[in-house]
Amino acid sequence: MTEGTEAPTDFTCISAEFARLYASARRMVWVAPAQTLIELRACGVVLVHRLLDGCSYDRGASFGDLLARPELRRLPVDRQVHLDWLRKKGNIAAHPERNTPTAALDRLAQEGLRYVHGLAVWFCVERLGLPGEDLPSFELPEQDTLDRVCGDAVLRNDLEALYLLGMHFKDQAVAERMRIQERLVQERVVMNTAAPLDNEAAHWFTRATRRQHVGAAYELGLATLHGRGCAQNIDEGLGLLEFAAEWDLADAQHQLAVYYLEGHVEGLRDVPCDHEAARRLLERAAAREHLGAFNCLMKIYSEGLGVPRDMSRALELARRSADAGYPLAQLNLANLYLAEGIPERRPDEVLELLSAAAEAGIPHALTTLFKVHRHGMRGASDSARAFAYLERAVSLSDPEAMIHMAAAYRSGDHVARNLHRAVDLLLRARRVSRLHEDLRRFAADELERTVAALRADITPRLIASVTTGLAPSLVDRQLNDFCVLCQALSPPPDGASHPWEVQGELAEHGFAGIKLLNEVVVALRTAPDRLAPAVRDELLRILPDLDLTLFRRPPARPLRAVAPSRDPEPAPTPVRASPKVGRNALCPCGSGSKYKRCCGAPT
Repeated sequence: MTEGTEAPTDFTCISAEFARLYASARRMVWVAPAQTLIELRACGVVLVHRLLDGCSYDRGASFGDLLARPELRRLPVDRQVHLDWLRKKGNIAAHPERNTPTAALDRLAQEGLRYVHGLAVWFCVERLGLPGEDLPSFELPEQDTLDRVCGDAVLRNDLEALYLLGMHFKDQAVAERMRIQERLVQERVVMNTAAPLDNEAAHWFTRATRRQHVGAAYELGLATLHGRGCAQNIDEGLGLLEFAAEWDLADAQHQLAVYYLEGHVEGLRDVPCDHEAARRLLERAAAREHLGAFNCLMKIYSEGLGVPRDMSRALELARRSADAGYPLAQLNLANLYLAEGIPERRPDEVLELLSAAAEAGIPHALTTLFKVHRHGMRGASDSARAFAYLERAVSLSDPEAMIHMAAAYRSGDHVARNLHRAVDLLLRARRVSRLHEDLRRFAADELERTVAALRADITPRLIASVTTGLAPSLVDRQLNDFCVLCQALSPPPDGASHPWEVQGELAEHGFAGIKLLNEVVVALRTAPDRLAPAVRDELLRILPDLDLTLFRRPPARPLRAVAPSRDPEPAPTPVRASPKVGRNALCPCGSGSKYKRCCGAPT
């Protein structure tokens, strides 16, 4: 080190921007790991520009494009790997999926700090010629609290501190909301699932938005759409998102584009589909390396939404997003391979992509793994493993997984036959909001098969219970089956604001079915020919194959005709054919003996 030069404890020798970003990342590593990863990605970009000093290149190119330059391909492999790691993890932290778990971010932020420190030391030694012993060694900063990190900054009304506090309380509110929802599932209680900490998050976002903080405006817009911590106002929420998109916030551009592609605002309001407006927004977000934008553009080009279908372009976008670690793109790239017959870049790439997406918590990736292993796609035939994936997908409420599992319960495929469980899964799948039309038809067809199986079980037992009687255990089973059948035949609920409202309606249908069954059994046993028309019609709607003639009583034998009733006539007096013979007279038979000793003698 030259005389008078201080040891670069903050790496200002690389650049003032690098030193500022690295110091900010160290300060927030314990309280805002996602923000730390974003700052570390920016450190990587600054370092790459320093490495390309003296080269002719586009300074506005994305981080990924810069790393693909031949000058950087000559770097040591570990340096290339660490720079690419900063790009991928920073992208995921900057553009996470909604409700992405943050448990691993602490470890990633600390690992990223170590990588950036190593890259900075290497640059100082190899490119600047500074002695390694004069450079700072790596140490994690002491664990700090949000109050100490942001306290003074909030008093100064620092925008980043206000935004950081809002994000902190938002993350806590998300975790609290998940705990409340878990308790609802266990207790089956209808209650508001808003978390009190939503109010804190909205307060800090509002303060930052008033001073034109773009990220805070985006977060406040999402909160306003759903009424979390503030009054729900869809128009105002969309206005805030549009403001953030105009100021080139990639998250806002991507979110608005999704609304235009899907034709609705998260199920809250329908909006006109506008593929061209969506594509323009996504291209702007993709220029800032937004992984979700790459994924949506892949959908546009693969399906030809407003543009000519271009599978090569779609594949390029899908690979770019998947290689950056975006879970949804990993799933979509695997689906492209399976549906389009595109050759994989390496053996088992489909399984690797699906496994990575499944580990990131995407339920449909597990369902796709089930189909791959169940049907032996790509040589991965393993039914036991397939159903293990399917059970995990059902536990995460993937609608297609629930339909496949219902089919297994109906047929007894790898699970015990259970028509009640099958109906429950199909009704849950049918209640998923905005279910894809193909899945809706799939669920309807499977429900029809399950209903037919239930009817086939119930009809002979009903006949037996009326004609011969059943044991109490079989009667209970008959009531349960009839209850489930009536629930399966109930129309899909419209406009239910809470899942337990739907459960209440299903219970009412089930109780009505049990009441109907009791009325039917009593009526058929006592007076089968006098079944009420309404009861008969409802019974035949539920069991259309039931032959009611089996319960009719045989007609009685006809009676002989009887003369009309009149006053009785006196009985006629008998007429004697010959005179009466005395006891002592001679017997008229000519024997010569007295009558009492001959024909008149007692026998």
